[in-house]
Amino acid sequence: MAELHVQPKRNNYWWLWLLLAIIVISGAIYYYLNYYQKNKQEASTKITHSISNENNDPPGSVSMGSGPLNSWDGIDFNSPETTYAEVTDKNVTVKSNDEFVIYSLNSQNVFVANKSDLSDEGKQSLNQIGASINQRYKSADVKIYDKTDKTLPGHFAEERAESIANYLINNSKLDQSHITFYYTSKPSSMTDKSSTVNIVVRR
Repeated sequence: MAELHVQPKRNNYWWLWLLLAIIVISGAIYYYLNYYQKNKQEASTKITHSISNENNDPPGSVSMGSGPLNSWDGIDFNSPETTYAEVTDKNVTVKSNDEFVIYSLNSQNVFVANKSDLSDEGKQSLNQIGASINQRYKSADVKIYDKTDKTLPGHFAEERAESIANYLINNSKLDQSHITFYYTSKPSSMTDKSSTVNIVVRR
């Protein structure tokens, strides 16, 4: 009598495990591309700004640039004047020391009267400043300090500083992750002159 050998049934469900693994991997890739990278990009492209406190000290916790958070506190707006060959605009004053370079403008030459819109003259001045920063301090952190004239509402300082920041980013190709702005409506907080815009580069 011949022996009958019965083979046990093979488990043919391996493809289910493969399908499950593909689904898990696809989900992880989708999450990475659509959430993690998006949030990372948004965090790196925000321009933050700081508002003056009662002592007129710029709070260091908002700076997005690299370096110590309180390093902006030591800016000397009365630093000696210097000359850069690429800055020929008579409306721009350049001052510098070992830590900072300060490009100063009178806001009357930068903005349309009583508005936060940039004038054509102001755009030309900012073009030279942006080109100078790109040439000399391309990877440095930049902070824009705006002062509002006593006759104008305080919010103008914020709007004007933001207008300058956006113009430099869009037209001078400065890295927006290195630009912040600080504004104050108290004319005595920075220099003796009212209505002054200071674009400060940390070396």
